[in-house]
Amino acid sequence: MLHRFLLINNQYVKVIPASEFLSNDRWDVQRFWSEEELVNTGNLEEAIDRISFLDEVEAQISQLTSELHIVREEIDKLEENGEYKTVSISDLVLFNVRRGKRVTRNDGHNHPGDIPVYSGSKYVNRPLCKVSEKWAKENNIPIEEKPIVTVNANGYVGATFVRKEKCIIHDDVMMIETKDCNIDLEYLRQKLRGAIAAGNYEYEAKLYNRVKELSIEIPLSDTGFDLGKQKKIAVALKKFDNLKEKLCELETWGGEVRIKY
Repeated sequence: MLHRFLLINNQYVKVIPASEFLSNDRWDVQRFWSEEELVNTGNLEEAIDRISFLDEVEAQISQLTSELHIVREEIDKLEENGEYKTVSISDLVLFNVRRGKRVTRNDGHNHPGDIPVYSGSKYVNRPLCKVSEKWAKENNIPIEEKPIVTVNANGYVGATFVRKEKCIIHDDVMMIETKDCNIDLEYLRQKLRGAIAAGNYEYEAKLYNRVKELSIEIPLSDTGFDLGKQKKIAVALKKFDNLKEKLCELETWGGEVRIKY
């Protein structure tokens, strides 16, 4: 009886008779909580009035507009001055391009370990599975230990990432190693993503053969590639990405927010 009393008086739990779950009844349990209870338990955002909604949107747009102007000026200033060299990803002097090797979820289940396997997911930190290093070596599965840039050739096609951890790359993914220490990996990743978008290659079913066809521009210094400028441009482009993400979040919030009419 005490256990039942505690359940009944818990704001997160309701004891409902089985008669409420017949074949013609809705089975979503939220119908048994009031709007106030759902708000108090964090399952529902509190509705706001129209003026509060407009004020919030105006404030966020104003802040984003200010940040966009700053980032735009920063990128324009960095990219408008200086010389650039167009290089092909197929240039064997500068890059080594190769494909990953097939590893399955079952491999991770049957041979669990600490080595993450990255496939064609759009999420940078979500591995397909993790496998044993011993098993990988016994089966000639390459383990990446040097920083690389990856391009999803299948799955979420066109996504680019920098991988600096010890990992295995799935055969849905192409890898690019730089042979010149003055090529910044984050800059390379950003420019590759731009080249893929410019060619509409993210709409292709598979991108394996396209990666070597890509070209990017790299800023030059008096002695070769300008590493410092690449890093500054990469930071500015990252700020742009963050602002774009904020705009998407604002759109999602605007579509989901509950407004009192």
